[in-house]
Amino acid sequence: MFTGLIRRTKEGYELTEKGTYKYHLVEQAYTHQYIDKTWRISKQEPWPDKIKLY
Repeated sequence: MFTGLIRRTKEGYELTEKGTYKYHLVEQAYTHQYIDKTWRISKQEPWPDKIKLY
Protein backbone atom coordinates (compact mmCIF):
# COMPACT_ATOMS: atom_id res chain seq x y z
CA MET A 1 0.00 0.00 0.00
CA PHE A 2 1.18 3.53 -0.85
CA THR A 3 4.34 2.35 -2.63
CA GLY A 4 5.38 0.12 0.25
CA LEU A 5 5.68 2.90 2.84
CA ILE A 6 2.72 1.92 5.03
CA ARG A 7 0.72 -1.23 5.75
CA ARG A 8 -2.69 -1.85 7.20
CA THR A 9 -2.90 -3.44 10.65
CA LYS A 10 -5.81 -4.40 12.92
CA GLU A 11 -5.42 -1.03 14.67
CA GLY A 12 -5.08 1.07 11.51
CA TYR A 13 -1.84 1.71 9.63
CA GLU A 14 1.87 1.62 10.38
CA LEU A 15 5.06 2.55 8.59
CA THR A 16 7.03 -0.25 6.98
CA GLU A 17 10.79 -0.40 7.36
CA LYS A 18 11.08 1.46 4.04
CA GLY A 19 8.49 4.00 5.24
CA THR A 20 10.36 4.54 8.50
CA TYR A 21 13.59 5.16 6.60
CA LYS A 22 11.96 7.65 4.19
CA TYR A 23 10.17 9.44 7.06
CA HIS A 24 13.49 9.75 8.90
CA LEU A 25 15.12 11.34 5.83
CA VAL A 26 12.35 13.93 5.53
CA GLU A 27 12.36 14.64 9.27
CA GLN A 28 16.14 15.00 9.27
CA ALA A 29 16.12 17.46 6.35
CA TYR A 30 13.39 19.56 8.00
CA THR A 31 15.19 19.55 11.33
CA HIS A 32 18.48 20.66 9.75
CA GLN A 33 16.73 23.51 7.92
CA TYR A 34 15.04 24.60 11.16
CA ILE A 35 18.23 24.43 13.22
CA ASP A 36 20.35 26.19 10.57
CA LYS A 37 17.86 29.03 10.23
CA THR A 38 17.42 29.35 14.00
CA TRP A 39 21.20 29.57 14.56
CA ARG A 40 21.67 32.06 11.71
CA ILE A 41 18.96 34.37 13.02
CA SER A 42 20.09 33.99 16.64
CA LYS A 43 23.62 35.05 15.68
CA GLN A 44 22.18 38.28 14.26
CA GLU A 45 19.72 38.85 17.12
CA PRO A 46 20.39 36.84 20.32
CA TRP A 47 16.77 36.70 21.56
CA PRO A 48 14.48 37.17 18.55
CA ASP A 49 10.78 37.63 19.29
CA LYS A 50 9.83 35.44 16.34
CA ILE A 51 11.47 33.21 13.77
CA LYS A 52 9.43 32.59 10.63
CA LEU A 53 10.43 29.19 9.27
CA TYR A 54 8.78 29.58 5.87
